[in-house]
Amino acid sequence: MTKTLILVRHGKSAWAEADQDDFDRNLDEKGKQDSLSMSKIFANKNIKPDKIFSSPANRAISTAKYFARELGMNENNIQEEMEIYNSGTNFVRNNLPELDDSLNIVMIFGHNPDFTFLFNYYSGVPISNMPTCSSACLEFEIDSWKDVDSRNAKVIFFERP
Repeated sequence: MTKTLILVRHGKSAWAEADQDDFDRNLDEKGKQDSLSMSKIFANKNIKPDKIFSSPANRAISTAKYFARELGMNENNIQEEMEIYNSGTNFVRNNLPELDDSLNIVMIFGHNPDFTFLFNYYSGVPISNMPTCSSACLEFEIDSWKDVDSRNAKVIFFERP
């Protein structure tokens, strides 16, 4: 049996205006185009996650919605988790082992530097940066999410816009 974790860094965002909070930053035009093109890659690979988690930050949830629409999924089923915004590393390491084992493919939309760290941790393939809107698909030869660790991940693909 396998479990698949897909990490997607949010699309490129506009710089915050003087009175705008980082949390509220929008995708810029490149971020919108990259989110659409990357979501089409997933649709062409016929990848449909059982569960989507996202940081509720505007740029991350907007990216997740592009993917959900392209994959024929209901945007309302995206589970927003503030912990992904505050610490994606803690969210993944604390919550992955607790996932229902009926879920086989889980997709998480979030931020750097957490996602670069997580990719390096689980894959053992060091990269210096996960670019905006890049995605990493990691597969684990396990029956239960509680058995996920850094020793058993296989990189299925790493896509960047």
